[in-house]
Amino acid sequence: MRILVFGGTGMIGSQVVEDLATNHQVYSVGLHNADYLCDYTDKNSILELFESQNNLDAIICVVGNDFLQKEFDQLKDEDFQYGFDHKFLAQVRLVRYAQKYLNDNGSITLTSGYQSHFSTLESIAVGPLCAAIDTYIIQAAPLLMRGIRLNGVSPAPTKAPLAHPGIKSCSLNQVAGSYVASTEDKESGRIYKPWDGIYKSDINSEFVTHAA
Repeated sequence: MRILVFGGTGMIGSQVVEDLATNHQVYSVGLHNADYLCDYTDKNSILELFESQNNLDAIICVVGNDFLQKEFDQLKDEDFQYGFDHKFLAQVRLVRYAQKYLNDNGSITLTSGYQSHFSTLESIAVGPLCAAIDTYIIQAAPLLMRGIRLNGVSPAPTKAPLAHPGIKSCSLNQVAGSYVASTEDKESGRIYKPWDGIYKSDINSEFVTHAA
């Protein structure tokens, strides 16, 4: 497969690129020091990138710094707008454009986040957006044509290379493995949750304290 990884130079993205490169042609996409330079929040930049591609089988979006962490009483309208533009709208736009350029039976993987299910002191500006991404994936996946699959990964706090023993976190290998599975497996409309089994439905003080 020929795969583009948006955010492929970040901590998680780099591991995803490395893991997939064992069996596929994988290229990082980012603003700096990537195989392809592209601003994923700019539709013209995205279209220019896709127009330059041939024989594209999959895209993965694992871009960081796509939301702001502030406590409830510190948030302003522009803080929510930043998250909406980067976390939600940019990824939805990627799906709209990518489906036109992917080969038949191609794959798209987006990133939401554990904050859709677990609250922290600074998650109010991102938690609803993570939930929105999950809902979008579930509802949009059956609508894509030509066998194109759409999945998502919902990361939790990630420590490299293994989960930190003192904090509830996922290992880098666990999280990257979810992106690999989303790309290589045949499922569509699935949200991969590497935190499943680490976090439960109850919110405790340890989680709220350490999950920033």
